[in-house]
Amino acid sequence: MALLPPRKSPWWLLVFVVTALLWTAVLLGAGHFNSGQPPPWPTVWTALGVVSGATGILALLAFLGLRATFAGAHIGLASGLVWMLVQFTGPNNGWADLAAFAGFLMLGAIGLAVGLLVDLVLFLRRR
Repeated sequence: MALLPPRKSPWWLLVFVVTALLWTAVLLGAGHFNSGQPPPWPTVWTALGVVSGATGILALLAFLGLRATFAGAHIGLASGLVWMLVQFTGPNNGWADLAAFAGFLMLGAIGLAVGLLVDLVLFLRRR
């Protein structure tokens, strides 16, 4: 994981800001792709707050040493984003958009769990 800063590095603050802005833009862009309309400003600010909270928790965990958790969660979210965008290209009737978003969240949770498991194994091997 040479792409990520070492634990307790001040660079994690920059990683937090960049990932929060990136995920906010990507999710709002996916919503725009699905609906064809730009989101209203209250939605933008709400999304920024929610995404900042989630990425802040992940960046804090990585700052404390759980770097695989950070990487796994972001890999899961990225694969979930691809899944969601593929679902948005098909027929959008009924609950399809919410099911696509649920799939995005589930893949993110799976990535988080895999990252936590990797960090646990690394922790136990060091002991």
